[in-house]
Amino acid sequence: ETYKWRTIQTGTPCIRCSHINKGSLKEKSIKEFIKSLGFDIIENKKILNNQEIDIFIPELKLGIEFNGLFWHNDLRIDKRYHINKTNEAKKAGIRLIHIFEDEWDYSRLIVESRLKNILGKIDKKIYARKCQIKDISYKEERQFLENNHIQGYAKSSVKLGLFHNNNLVSVMTFSKVNLSKGYRNSNAWELLRFSSIRDTVVVGAASKLFSHFIRSYSPSEVISYSDNRWNTGNTYKNIGFNYSGDTDIGYWYIFGDKRIHRFNLRKTKFDDQSKTEYENRLEQGYRRIWDCGHSRWIWINNS
Repeated sequence: ETYKWRTIQTGTPCIRCSHINKGSLKEKSIKEFIKSLGFDIIENKKILNNQEIDIFIPELKLGIEFNGLFWHNDLRIDKRYHINKTNEAKKAGIRLIHIFEDEWDYSRLIVESRLKNILGKIDKKIYARKCQIKDISYKEERQFLENNHIQGYAKSSVKLGLFHNNNLVSVMTFSKVNLSKGYRNSNAWELLRFSSIRDTVVVGAASKLFSHFIRSYSPSEVISYSDNRWNTGNTYKNIGFNYSGDTDIGYWYIFGDKRIHRFNLRKTKFDDQSKTEYENRLEQGYRRIWDCGHSRWIWINNS
């Protein structure tokens, strides 16, 4: 019964049957995917002082962590575990990517495409200079981002699409910065999402879309955030943004086999007011999992 529970509840294989004594079946599937791209990998080896990296690609100095929601929630590990490991890797000259279990379960094609892009294994290229920019509808935006962006859709007011032979290949979206949050610049914008179609490199897409936005809306500044679990910020650097620091780590709630954004579970009048948001959610069966924070980027209009 113990082995059956281990397999069903956590996705971790039965040691007796599989002879896998570390990791999970899902972690193994990521390893097989990386190997299928032609890379030699080191598995579950103590590379960072006394810490293991799930998947390490020596030739690229790239590590990949698979973070199961059961084993990596904050009832089992310290909330700074992921960011601390990322920082240790950085000191050792290793780029560390963190994949959450539900990303692999529900957005596997997007994850595979991102990994192939990072590993330089995407052959299909489209050049932005051969594409046209158009405003796109909410329906086009939402469908494209849910199919191609790891974070999915985010509500926006400006939706720009890049079309190649009438096919939508890249999307960039923006909204005005919320002044109610204390931001004083009334002409400041936030770049919310940028994504290209899976398994395709659209060369120059970010630059072309952002330049079009600048010409059309003349913002005084634009801010954006890159997820430190996945990104290095190079896309922002390439289109003229400057790094302005890291946010603190953040969390999602976990219910079942999915993460839920914390904003969707903020404290309400229906909660026990004598308890914190987290205490209420904990009693309701939710758990938390922490990320690696975000890097903040800013573009200033100097013209």
